[in-house]
Amino acid sequence: MSRDCFCDLHTHSTASDGTDSPRELAANATKLGIRILALTDHDNVNGVRELAALQSEVRIENTPEYQSIEKELEMLIKQELGEL
Repeated sequence: MSRDCFCDLHTHSTASDGTDSPRELAANATKLGIRILALTDHDNVNGVRELAALQSEVRIENTPEYQSIEKELEMLIKQELGEL
């Protein structure tokens, strides 16, 4: 028996630079059969909190994350300097 699991491990909501609210992301993920969703808004976890509050309403597993612009810039600079 096949147990396919579709996921999206990098999404952004209106809590940063995305176009959909966490509720809309969850609804769209459910419609598309996505079972695991990581909300990776820039430099805040406000959308993650909203998505977590929806857990009982939607049939997805929330994987809380956030994307730090500062950390990304630090890694790019280190890569350019040959430190990585």
